Amino acid sequence: MLPHIMPRRPIRVSLSGGRLAGELSDPIGRVGAAFFPVLPGREGARDGERYPGESGRAVLLAGEPPGSVPDRVDMVAVMATAHFRDLVMDAVDPVRLSAFWAAAAGLTAGKDDLERPGAGDMVLRGPTRQHVIWVNRVAEAKAAKHRVHLDVYARQLADLEALGAVVLEPEPPTGERGWTVMTDPEGGEFCAFLHDDLPAYRIHGLVVDCADAVAQARWWGEVYGADLTVHPGDWATLENIPGFPILTMDFNPVPEPRTVKNRVHWDVSTPDLQPLLDAGAKLLRPADDEVRWDLLADPEGNEFCAFVGAAAADLE
Repeated sequence: MLPHIMPRRPIRVSLSGGRLAGELSDPIGRVGAAFFPVLPGREGARDGERYPGESGRAVLLAGEPPGSVPDRVDMVAVMATAHFRDLVMDAVDPVRLSAFWAAAAGLTAGKDDLERPGAGDMVLRGPTRQHVIWVNRVAEAKAAKHRVHLDVYARQLADLEALGAVVLEPEPPTGERGWTVMTDPEGGEFCAFLHDDLPAYRIHGLVVDCADAVAQARWWGEVYGADLTVHPGDWATLENIPGFPILTMDFNPVPEPRTVKNRVHWDVSTPDLQPLLDAGAKLLRPADDEVRWDLLADPEGNEFCAFVGAAAADLE
């Protein structure tokens, strides 16, 4: 498992009614954290202990003098450089693609948006802010295999075909693979997994093609403060990503190089851009008067947008 960032002394913040009040800055310079209640019976655990069922190892203390050894802890804090914010898709026809993904994923789009001719950017929403998918109009059509794709649950392939999907690579008759490769109405690849008990939210995997899948997974695992598993065949999985509504983020090794801008990407929120740059992200376009987010690329060039500080809250 990927080691979590560990503070050298207890983290001190203010809690009010069991909720975090204010922003956290840890003693080794990272800012931001995701918080989880301590499990019943673990209230007396000490700083740095592993909490069954939780991602974090650092603990959040309440009401203790700085440097003291707590009698109890109230929360688990997962230190992270940034937190997942939402997904973004490029589309030549955002109205059509939004209608497909709203139905396929179990999300909702405003009725007026779906029926308005010539609509530009679209948004799909679910139960939390992190379920959001922005569908943005672009001029260029899909020109290469998706470097980032989604895995979805469906009762039967015919349901997705009725929405406009096309089978690209059928499941082998043996059923040993477990999924069918399909394309959405704009030709974007995704994988369909048949599931009799269909959940309300049906996206269960975010998959990234990589030159070095393990290195990419390790990098994003450190950014998110997530758990890393490396599988035989050198593909890797991140789980327990704080705030991430999708079960897994998977990184697959592929022989072909990345050649065009990704048509699916994700956004992150962070209190400070510099730790991402220090970790190896490249700044492609800084925030300005036109856009209030920074456009970055990870070590393999995958674009992502970072909403920093006040911009993250203002644009909720």
